[in-house]
Amino acid sequence: MDSSFIIVAYYTLDTSYQGIAHQYLMPTILKLGLQSDVRGVFSLGNWQRNTSYKPTFIKTMLEAHPDKNIVCVDVDAEIVKYPNLFNSVPENYNIAAHILDKNTWYKNEYGQDRYELLTGTLFLRNNRKTMELVKEWIKRCEESTTWEQKILQDLVKSKKIKLYELPLEYTYISTLPNGTVPHVKVDSPVIVHHQASRKLKNLIR
Repeated sequence: MDSSFIIVAYYTLDTSYQGIAHQYLMPTILKLGLQSDVRGVFSLGNWQRNTSYKPTFIKTMLEAHPDKNIVCVDVDAEIVKYPNLFNSVPENYNIAAHILDKNTWYKNEYGQDRYELLTGTLFLRNNRKTMELVKEWIKRCEESTTWEQKILQDLVKSKKIKLYELPLEYTYISTLPNGTVPHVKVDSPVIVHHQASRKLKNLIR
């Protein structure tokens, strides 16, 4: 099926993430006939550095596929059904992500930290403005040990970037951190994330 987007992802070579990519993401990409570019990369030393590589990888994908918008997903993602929404994100939005309401998701009160931009599923329109945003994201990741997701959230806020909010169906997390089922139920998810990093991030060296 022809589409305006390509699914991209990366995994760390010689780690469990390599097997996870072939367990979850790759079979569903093949089943749905999605265009994709999934690559193995060498570890940068630990989980934090490897995740901070995400904007650099996205920049590479924007350059490698100039005629396609980019949908970057984590390799523990399972694409359950064809993600039609990525073909119809309004033209005046260059980036799309889900904003998690932590009060609802965790059944807790988070105050000013209530909303969290999730980068497990991230749509980026392939144009000059997006590339400028990604380059700034790279720069800030190189200067900080803060999680890349939080850096992008702060960047979007400080630059007053117009964000298209993906529905939860496109970034559905299969369990809560303690392994129990989510408080928020989604009957028909499009992309499910299995949160492999909960078990693996301290094992990557």
